Amino acid sequence: MPINQYALLAPPPRSGQLSLTGQKLIAELFIFISSMIIMAVVADNYTRFDCSGLCGFYVFMGVFSFIITFVLLLINICIELRVAKRAMFPFEKEKNVLLFFFGFWIIGIILFNLNSNPFKFQPSGQALVTFAWLLFIAAGYVNLLMYHILLEQSVFKDLTKTWEAELQKREEEVALGRRH
Repeated sequence: MPINQYALLAPPPRSGQLSLTGQKLIAELFIFISSMIIMAVVADNYTRFDCSGLCGFYVFMGVFSFIITFVLLLINICIELRVAKRAMFPFEKEKNVLLFFFGFWIIGIILFNLNSNPFKFQPSGQALVTFAWLLFIAAGYVNLLMYHILLEQSVFKDLTKTWEAELQKREEEVALGRRH
């Protein structure tokens, strides 16, 4: 496997940890599952009670989070299965989507916490706030991982340029040496 491609959950050489990309995918999967739970709690309460005001926004947040994370996971799985190429959806674009997603959940957390009882049915309201906080923390963690992935990628690109320049210099020296 070329060095510039990653493996889904493969550990880096000689370390017992998952790669940064593997950790990112697991965190995105956690966000996906949390989004499904939030969407289910909101949908359940939407049908049980007279839901108005912020309830509609909660429905939108659950569905939006579910769709965004589903698309991100699908793209990353397609890239891993070699159905698509990373150039079609580079890390920089994924970082922008995840930053927007994190900002979206900052607003969501504020609204969830301003409303002391999101729904009249207390247990599901507590589940909603709990999973909203977990999703928010996971979204922050995914953004931190994306920062490290991009940092690692830029270091690799810099090293590659240095190596290529040194190799080209040696080739020129060898070519000049053979002419004389």
